[in-house]
Amino acid sequence: MAEGSRKRHLIGVFVVVVVVLVAVSAWLYQVLGNPAAAEPAVVGTVEANQYQIAALISGRVTEVLVAEGDQVDEKDPLVKLDASAASLALQQAEQEVVAAEANVDKAKNSSAADRKVAQARLKQAEAAVELAQLQVDNAQLNAPTAGRVTAILTNVGANAAPGKTLLTLLDTGNLYLRAYVPETEAGKLKVDQEVSVIVQSQSDPITGKISYIAAEPEFTPNTAQTAEQRAKLVYEVRIGQLGAAELKPGMFVEIKF
Repeated sequence: MAEGSRKRHLIGVFVVVVVVLVAVSAWLYQVLGNPAAAEPAVVGTVEANQYQIAALISGRVTEVLVAEGDQVDEKDPLVKLDASAASLALQQAEQEVVAAEANVDKAKNSSAADRKVAQARLKQAEAAVELAQLQVDNAQLNAPTAGRVTAILTNVGANAAPGKTLLTLLDTGNLYLRAYVPETEAGKLKVDQEVSVIVQSQSDPITGKISYIAAEPEFTPNTAQTAEQRAKLVYEVRIGQLGAAELKPGMFVEIKF
């Protein structure tokens, strides 16, 4: 009897120990062994602003100064249009200013009305010069920012028109991440919060800061891999200040908040 009681006692102790070990193991898994539970992570994409470089005036393309894939600096010339007509208009406008200034000098001894008319004509001539100079300047399209030329949509001899895109430029100097965070996690985030970014091509994670959190939720965009993911409500989040990391637009990264 004593031996049987002792066995039952040992079995009871064993069961308690097993239960405790299972509970401790589960807790350790949640806190240490399961990073996703302790530190929510989502997959984001590297993105960059794209500029559509369009003509501001009509004219024939005389030079295309870059090729697809070229890296350019801000204000670098990209495309030139025929500026002969604009240059001629500028010369004529400058001659009108000279004549108007002469009329102002002549009107100094005339009536107040004549002086007023002469001054008005001079202002009109000066405005015409400014407009003509603007047309000449607009015959050359310069890079609005440093970046990489991604597409050239014109060629020498083609006719450009106001608003017609001639090439596209990707701002590779200000990359940012775009991610979609589930409702359950979005409320825990705030602008300027620092996050950790894991890039497969780099051994160490990099840091970034949340720059934007959408005010309203949306269904996960069609870029999500499964229908189940697309059915979830999420908040768009953007992350900037990525430092000098070797990132390229289109890359996928893991973001830990």
